[in-house]
Amino acid sequence: MNDHALIQSFRRKKIFQLSLFILLEFFFFLTLVISNTLLSTFFGSVWGIVCFCVLVLFSILTIIYLVYDIKHMNQLINASKKWEDLAYRDKSGIHNRHSLDLLLRSYSTPESLENVGCCLFTIKNLEEINKKAGREAGDAVINDFCTILDESGAKYGFVGRNGGNEFIIVLENCTKATMSLIYAALDKRLHFYNERHPQLPIKINRAFTLNAKENCTSFFGLLSATYSKLQ
Repeated sequence: MNDHALIQSFRRKKIFQLSLFILLEFFFFLTLVISNTLLSTFFGSVWGIVCFCVLVLFSILTIIYLVYDIKHMNQLINASKKWEDLAYRDKSGIHNRHSLDLLLRSYSTPESLENVGCCLFTIKNLEEINKKAGREAGDAVINDFCTILDESGAKYGFVGRNGGNEFIIVLENCTKATMSLIYAALDKRLHFYNERHPQLPIKINRAFTLNAKENCTSFFGLLSATYSKLQ
C-alpha cells in the first residue's frame, strides 16, 4: 500500500471514529434528557455538575481533535498526490518513464502478458516543427499531443511518455476493436486540433501489437515487436 492509500485508510478510520463518537454522545444526552434519575444524579450536587461539565468539555475537545485530524489528513492526501504526480507524471501530465518502468514489472510472466496490447506513437513532424518555429513550439506541441493521447486512451489503459518523442499506451484484455476505438478517438481529436493549428499541425506515426497474436514471453519482446511495426 502506497503512502497515498495509507493516509486515505487512516482518514476513513478517523471519520468512522468521529461518526461513532457523535452517535454515542447523542444517545447519552438523549438518555440524560429523558431520564430524571440520571439528570438528578448530575445536577443534584456540586460534584455532579463538575463531572457533567468535565464530560461535556471532554466530548467537545474529542470532536475538535477528530475534526482536526481529518482536516490534516486531507492536507496530507493533497500533498501526497502532488508529490506522486511529480514522481510518476511527465510535465505534460501523463505517466513518465519511471511510472512505465513500474508498470512493466507487473508483467513478469508470460501469463500476465496473455491479452496485453501495446501501442506506440511518435510525432513524425516534430523535427520539422522545431526547425520552423523553435524548440519551445515543439515542446508545446508535445504537451498538446500528450493531452490528446490521454483524453483518447486513458479510459482504456495506461497512457505514458517513453521519453523524448515516444508515447505509449498499454492495455489489458486488449482486442483489435479496442484499438480501433482508441484510434478513432485520437483521429477525431487530432483533426479538430489541426483545424485550429494549421501552421503547426500534428502528424503521427503509430503501431500496435496484440500479444494474443504475437505470443511474446516478455513485455520487452512485445515492445520490440511494436517498434518494428512503427519503423
